[in-house]
Amino acid sequence: MEPSILEAQLHQQRYLLVEDTQARILTHCASISWMYALFEQFCEAILGDWIDFRSKGCLFSDLPEKMQEGYKSGLIMILSNLSNPRYGHLSENNLIANYNRALNNERGFTLTPECLTHHKNNLRWPDLLEIFGRCGIGDLEGWAANHPLLTDYFDSPRKIVERLIRKLSVFIQYRNEAAHGKIDVDQILGLEDLEDYANFLIAVCAVIDELVRKHKLQRLDSMEVVGSLGSVSESLSNHIMVGTIEGVSIKVGDYLYLLGERRCVQRQILSLQLSGVEQVSLVIAKPTEVGIKLDGPVVNRARIYRAPHL
Repeated sequence: MEPSILEAQLHQQRYLLVEDTQARILTHCASISWMYALFEQFCEAILGDWIDFRSKGCLFSDLPEKMQEGYKSGLIMILSNLSNPRYGHLSENNLIANYNRALNNERGFTLTPECLTHHKNNLRWPDLLEIFGRCGIGDLEGWAANHPLLTDYFDSPRKIVERLIRKLSVFIQYRNEAAHGKIDVDQILGLEDLEDYANFLIAVCAVIDELVRKHKLQRLDSMEVVGSLGSVSESLSNHIMVGTIEGVSIKVGDYLYLLGERRCVQRQILSLQLSGVEQVSLVIAKPTEVGIKLDGPVVNRARIYRAPHL
């Protein structure tokens, strides 16, 4: 699920306001439950996509050891619980056959995402850290602790992780009470509080989205599928950057990736300038400063990449 789609669906919940007291309670509980469901679906979907990406073109033995071990233990757990409706779409024969291909180091093996993304509890922060670690992404907490989107949400860079943990835990506890019908009319959240939770979940999902994109980009770079085109040497107003790039042909409409210490974003080129002259396309052989207007904020001192859609 794309973050933009998630954002639209979360904000739709603000319109589910009715006058009848009992109907208000039921609608409110459904909205809170749906907000959490969107969040959980996003996390599982983006990790499923990462697992598929990470396993393509490599042998099972090439995967991080923690990922191999996590997959094995997850497979055993799922095989023991195939009667659970959560795993009703999975086939015992397919699970075993795919794992045998993986163990035999056959190329083209398929990993079942549920073997790595399984969880018994709602996705509080410690659960997310455990699942991401299983999937070979062990830097979620450090990434979140310094991410500008969370700094902006909390209006301060202080104790980001602690505040994130508390906020997510309070939301999930409220969701659980709503799901079990334990919310009274005087406990219904106002529109401002609903919007706040929606904005919080959107920020967390965007942080996760950028982290997974960073790992994909670094994986492609390590495989020499892509390479850095250069770096952002200056950030100007109106989403304009001066990039020092080389060995590439670029044109208006192309997409670039900007990888910085705290951000990893995709941006589209809206216009190009070379020596103050507008250009539709450029072929750059040696290091050259190019003015590039983007469709979103610039990431200062970022490395510039061009890659398939990530």
